[in-house]
Amino acid sequence: MKIVHLVSVKKNLFYLFFLFYLSQTFIFADSIHDKVTFSAQELENLGASTVQESLMVIKQLQKDQKTSNAQLVYEGDLVTAKEQGRIEDVLSSLSLDDIDRIEVDKEGNQIRYHLSKSLTKEGMTALFSFTLIDEANLSSKLDPVVTTATKFPIKRSEVADIIRVIHSEEWEVLGVTNIQGVLSMLANVSVSESSGVSSLFMRGLHSGATKVLYNGVDLKDVMGVNGAPLFDLIQLESVDRIEVMSGSNGVVHGSGSMAGIINIISDKDAGDGYLSTEISPDYYHTALSASIDFPFTSVSLVGVQRSDNSLSAKSDNDELDFVNEQSIKVGFNSHKIVNRNLFGEFSSFRQERELDDAYNDDLSYEGSLASFGYQHIWNAFISSEFSWNHSTIYRNFTKDAVDTLNYEGGFNNYELSNVLSFTDDYTMVVGIDVEHEYGEYTYALKSNREKLGGYSQLIWNNPILSFQLGGRVERNHHVSNNGDDTMIQDAKTYSLSAYRQIPWIEAMATYTLKTGFRVPTLFESTNALTIEGLKPEYSKTHEMTVTKLMGDFYLSTTYFNTVLSDKIDYDTSNWKYKNISQSTQAGFEYGVTVRDWYYFKFINFSHSNIDAKDNNSRALKVPDHKTVLSAGLGNSKFLWGLFFVHETDKLDIGDTTIADYFYLDLSLHYYYSSETSVYTKVHNVFNRSYERVAGFNELGRTVYVGFKKHF
Repeated sequence: MKIVHLVSVKKNLFYLFFLFYLSQTFIFADSIHDKVTFSAQELENLGASTVQESLMVIKQLQKDQKTSNAQLVYEGDLVTAKEQGRIEDVLSSLSLDDIDRIEVDKEGNQIRYHLSKSLTKEGMTALFSFTLIDEANLSSKLDPVVTTATKFPIKRSEVADIIRVIHSEEWEVLGVTNIQGVLSMLANVSVSESSGVSSLFMRGLHSGATKVLYNGVDLKDVMGVNGAPLFDLIQLESVDRIEVMSGSNGVVHGSGSMAGIINIISDKDAGDGYLSTEISPDYYHTALSASIDFPFTSVSLVGVQRSDNSLSAKSDNDELDFVNEQSIKVGFNSHKIVNRNLFGEFSSFRQERELDDAYNDDLSYEGSLASFGYQHIWNAFISSEFSWNHSTIYRNFTKDAVDTLNYEGGFNNYELSNVLSFTDDYTMVVGIDVEHEYGEYTYALKSNREKLGGYSQLIWNNPILSFQLGGRVERNHHVSNNGDDTMIQDAKTYSLSAYRQIPWIEAMATYTLKTGFRVPTLFESTNALTIEGLKPEYSKTHEMTVTKLMGDFYLSTTYFNTVLSDKIDYDTSNWKYKNISQSTQAGFEYGVTVRDWYYFKFINFSHSNIDAKDNNSRALKVPDHKTVLSAGLGNSKFLWGLFFVHETDKLDIGDTTIADYFYLDLSLHYYYSSETSVYTKVHNVFNRSYERVAGFNELGRTVYVGFKKHF
């Protein structure tokens, strides 16, 4: 008997790289407990014509019989943990003519629906079946399904990594309209902007030590200082959630992830269309979203226009900076194909700035992102994904008609990642990635880098002690000066975690040893102090974490200690880059998350205490303490938002000390109907004067008003 299973990904999956050489034929011999089988004829007699109607009937039958399982209706957005498509769409599209039976299988607290169709020809019987997992059981707001740790969906509680998920409903309630504002909600991240250049410092490491992804596309600026991410390429309106993984994940994500990973994930499904706008004196932000659903594909479109002339960035200048930007994103997702999925996206961005910076007065800035992916669930054990990602960036700095400076760069990335799972307790990730970077600027010739990397990661869940371990090897071939100079750099990294539940208090304790690395950017390499060039940075991190899920509360405490060797630093005496001996970061992170507690939609409290040093001196731009509190509360008509941030003092370039500061934002939303809402937000309620970068202003008290109309 040949049986082909199109199954959703279970809680844990094993990855296998050479999956194309494996057989897809196996014997269906699952042991099933507490199983009830309903034939298609029986369901038709009860008035059901589709699978969706059948599950409604089954739910009612079980309610009538007072059985313990009451979660039989799919209310999530996924047909499997692989994000194959909307459950309602798939179930309503499946006719009972296409199946023989539905088996309702209870395995612990998880419900699976096995839909089967048999075909007999010439004495041979083939059974075609697939499994739908109840996403309401698979994921919860306090234990969400995440993809950052493994590149495949898995519940946060089943990995050793420290991951926080920020959902779109949170920043919408708070009135946040850009990525930098969302990242300000993290206590272990400091975000700053100076004349259009955004930087973030996570766990006390420099801006290039945090890898920022958008649907898998690296936002690094290959021709920028330490590869700082290009936040302006992302429209927050198209983002569904942001997964923030603290601590290195160089095994899966490679170079530039020593401090952590910030994974910005858009909603692939075509949701409702809407028009939204926000205004304040000398500022407006307007977004338009539209979507269309085809039989097997959804297409979405988001356009954003922003104009801002409200602030003089430099504290020694009264000239208002003018910013004008437009962006557009088009995406598609073939979510209704049960065992495979095609998806893609293209984003284009343009920004013009008139700055009061004495060196770079005007800036034009263009960029684009493109991605294409294909996911395939081969059988019950094997799943894989192929992706292509592309990014380009062009910047032009103009001081006058004569003095101009141009930067241009980009990359193409190809990756094949695979998963293999024989049981719920063993998961293995195996993958390979290839990348080509290119860039040039006014005072340097073209540079290129080619990268080849391979990685594997094993997750073994065991009641006594669970383990997560993995490794990566990578080779980088750098060619500069139009091919006259070449350099080959090899890098490798590993991770090892052990974790288990602590008896009696039902808390999870985790110990992790991780390494990470970052190869120099093309810009740094072409401006190196020595002819030999720059060595890659390497990090080693020890982490100890305790987490506890207690009703509507999720509590976490983490101690970390990181040593960064051969840090790439800028030597202001000769305007070149060089490696310094050592950088250290150590501290504690505390977090409390509350969801759907009385009138509160959410409460997030986090605090970090970081001691960061470069060559035994206090590191620049890193506060010793940061505290963040955000909350949303209300009912179906009114929602209040509160956002509080406090940072202690920190050093900046030239031994300048930036004073400690705090600010408070308040917002109020009124939902006139399910389609229409209006809101107002007061930023910096107490009108505090503060800086996040020495010599650069931040907004004082500012009132915003806006509306959103769905259609």
